[in-house]
Amino acid sequence: MDNEVFKLTRGIALTGSIGVGKSTVTESLRRRGWLVLESDQLARELVRPGETANREIREAFGDGVFSPGDELDRAKLSQIVFRNVEKRRRLEAILHPKIRARWLDEAKRAESQGVWVAVEVPLLYEAGADRHFHHVVVVACSQKMQRSRLRERAWTDEQAESRLKAQLPQQEKIDRAGHVIWNEFSKKNMEEQLQRVLDILKQEQTYAS
Repeated sequence: MDNEVFKLTRGIALTGSIGVGKSTVTESLRRRGWLVLESDQLARELVRPGETANREIREAFGDGVFSPGDELDRAKLSQIVFRNVEKRRRLEAILHPKIRARWLDEAKRAESQGVWVAVEVPLLYEAGADRHFHHVVVVACSQKMQRSRLRERAWTDEQAESRLKAQLPQQEKIDRAGHVIWNEFSKKNMEEQLQRVLDILKQEQTYAS
């Protein structure tokens, strides 16, 4: 099946802006027996020494973003690309196709085995990857809560702003997604919202079978 037309039916795309608490949702899905594929983790694997992306990033950005052991210094690279749109797009052109190919392969394999899959793709709409999913769940929260969570991670306001500018506005993601989890309150509240979404998805899957 061609990667460009594959659509995951037994699973979801999970997206949302930084600081909205996507990790709490993915942790809950794992506990429920779902396979969770995280774009950021896949990116870390793809830039290891010896990988094609590692070489391509060195060619594009130079030795200064690498340690003596050939490990990519993600912090240094982030400082560069989030201050320069053209450089960010250059990095995305290297990484996004490789990340997508990896999670597509793993999602196809899981679906063929009847496993429910969640693919976390923060830049889902920005990268046009939503076409691979029948179901999109966006995690969201208030701007006040989002900023508070980012400060807890020791992010500066400048770091937060540069990353938010690289993403679609939260409201646009909410408008485009099929389901929304408002992750503002207690963990119990988030779990209840998630369960309602999963009940809907599994009911739809039953009717489609």
